[in-house]
Amino acid sequence: MTPPRPPSAMKTAFLLCAGYFAAAGVFSLVINLMGLAQPLYMMQVFDRVLSSGSLATLAMLTLAVFVALIVMSLIDDVRSRILIGWGIRIDNMLSAKVFAVEIERASQRSGSSQGQALRDLDLVRQVITGSGSLAFLDLIWTPVYLGICFILHPLLGITALSGAGLLLLLAIANQIFVTKPMAEASQHAQKSYRLTEGSLRNAEAVQAMGMLPGLMRNWRRERNAFMLRQATASRRSSGFMAAIRMLRVGLQIAILAVGAWLAVDQLITPGAMYAAMLLAGRGVQPVDQVVSVWSQIVNAMAAAKRVDEVLSQPMREQQMQLPDPEGHLSVEGVTFAAPGSELAILRGVSFALQAGESLGVIGPTAAGKSTLARILVGVWKPYSGVVRLDGADAFSWDREDFGRHVGYLPQDIELFAGSVRDNIARFGDVDADAVVEAARRVGIHEMILRLPKGYDTDIGDGGAVLSGGQRQRIGLARAIYGNPRLVVLDEPNSNLDGQGEEALRQVLLHLKQTRCTVVIIAHRPSMLVTVDKIVVLRNGLVDRMGPTAAIMAQFAPNAPQLRVVQGGAQQAVPGPGTGSGPGAAPKQIDARQA
Repeated sequence: MTPPRPPSAMKTAFLLCAGYFAAAGVFSLVINLMGLAQPLYMMQVFDRVLSSGSLATLAMLTLAVFVALIVMSLIDDVRSRILIGWGIRIDNMLSAKVFAVEIERASQRSGSSQGQALRDLDLVRQVITGSGSLAFLDLIWTPVYLGICFILHPLLGITALSGAGLLLLLAIANQIFVTKPMAEASQHAQKSYRLTEGSLRNAEAVQAMGMLPGLMRNWRRERNAFMLRQATASRRSSGFMAAIRMLRVGLQIAILAVGAWLAVDQLITPGAMYAAMLLAGRGVQPVDQVVSVWSQIVNAMAAAKRVDEVLSQPMREQQMQLPDPEGHLSVEGVTFAAPGSELAILRGVSFALQAGESLGVIGPTAAGKSTLARILVGVWKPYSGVVRLDGADAFSWDREDFGRHVGYLPQDIELFAGSVRDNIARFGDVDADAVVEAARRVGIHEMILRLPKGYDTDIGDGGAVLSGGQRQRIGLARAIYGNPRLVVLDEPNSNLDGQGEEALRQVLLHLKQTRCTVVIIAHRPSMLVTVDKIVVLRNGLVDRMGPTAAIMAQFAPNAPQLRVVQGGAQQAVPGPGTGSGPGAAPKQIDARQA
């Protein structure tokens, strides 16, 4: 027997918030009971005041109806506040989960996610707190108003029920004819927005290489498809709305006509005729409101489904907090392929580093170096194999706990809107001494002090106010903040000048002295002279691995000597098959030759 599927995250959240809906329903009961005050007032005025001529009765009735209207207005405000609270509760329950899943999805797809799920959650919340929920809460009372019309006279009830039925049919037809083009419009709109966001992110390349016309053609195609389908849906909805408005007015006229006929035959009083008109109008008003916000409701339902799909994505299992690691790194048969691809980027990669050892990773383009870096820090899960830090699976390690012991500088440096201090401190609890120490280690303390507000300077979105070299060095300071036990650096010198490279070399020497395990991916061998070992990746495989001096000598067949730092001292290693005559200068090589 197949076990029942657990309720979706969105459904669970709604069930947990059922108290808000119940409270709003109770207040809707009071509001709609107060809504009967006006029809009753009309009946009393026409049937009692006009026949008796009692002004005192008129005054009391008028005062009573105004009190009822004031109470109804106050209760309506309370009901709206309850719905707002409902929306806030839903957001508090789901937004953090959605944000975490979006970060996870973005990391697995190299930052391709654009936070659509959070926008979808906002749309659901807006419909919950807006006229959509109010219309449905009032729609429940439509049968009550129509039932009172039947009590006044069956013919009045039949007329009101017929009008409400026609309105309902129009609402269903509106859904049938509008839902499909609205869904297609939403799909094309999302494609258009993604293309816009991608173009804005890469605006410099777009302008420099004249890509705007081509991108604009693709953008215009999606935009036109979006506008066409939205216009189709709007035209259809507009036609239905016009018909509904005509039907509402026609229903009032029909009620008056039938009521007048019955009043002439003295089957009802004139007051009952006017009361029936108000009751029928009040009864069909929620139907009209539902039709007017139906497109929002359809969009919200689709958005809720997308949020559920996001929240149904499997998240990595979190482990209990582990002891602080020493830095023993073990890569055991790691194979990795991009999601949806059968082509392996890494194939059976294995190596091990003791705490305090350093490793350089070199290889040609597309050898899998950056992929390996992401797997080492637990961002990506290997298809097979495992990366262990002090014996524990790096991917399954609690992210916050793992991050306290690990530093990472990705190839594409990402800083965040906020202060220099917060970026270096990883937006956690700021240890001012540790921030300054990290900045001093990478040689940017004086540079930061020259900024307008020093460490409190806001660097803008993505570090927009900084140069590429400054961003890279702040990213490096962030990586070594808090004395991590494992540091992984992917092309850490790509934007550095000579002074920055020298500061980076000093950082690497400091990490070695503090027994921090370091993995550095670099194309220029000047960054590899401090490491103990080198791994050469080729086509996702470990082509060779060994001590730095031996590996580097293999890629400098014409160099008389190669200076390599071992244990803090430089050694001259002869290149294979070469002479070592005096006065020969070391030859610069490029690790990409691997």
